[in-house]
Amino acid sequence: QLDTPFAVILGVKSLDVNSEFIEMNGGGSGGAFASIASFGDLTVASIDIKMQVGSAANTDAAFLALGGAAEITSTTCTGCGELLSDPLLDATSQTGTFVSGLLQNPTIDSVLAMLGQGENVDKAEEDKDDGDTVGEAECH
Repeated sequence: QLDTPFAVILGVKSLDVNSEFIEMNGGGSGGAFASIASFGDLTVASIDIKMQVGSAANTDAAFLALGGAAEITSTTCTGCGELLSDPLLDATSQTGTFVSGLLQNPTIDSVLAMLGQGENVDKAEEDKDDGDTVGEAECH
């Protein structure tokens, strides 16, 4: 359990997630969010993905592809779609995938700042090369 209003699974160089079921809920306090994020390539494969906003204002559930490339594959997905605005800067509650290849990006700065506030944050790290180019999310 995290003491902060966010839950993040974070890949530093890249992140590959394979799971039968993924469920993310934005949370119950304003500004809370749930995220699977990577500073490199993000690959998610699941049979069923469910993302929903939380019960308070500005509560997001999102995949954050901060290295510029994301491939999200699932049989069924509720709340999926490409986000065109940065979910951590946009005051509305939203779900989906945000892709950004900019190294100094407000989302990256926000995630790093929030990670510095928490003591028990789970991190996942792989040894793939970083991607520094802007990419697009692929949802299947």
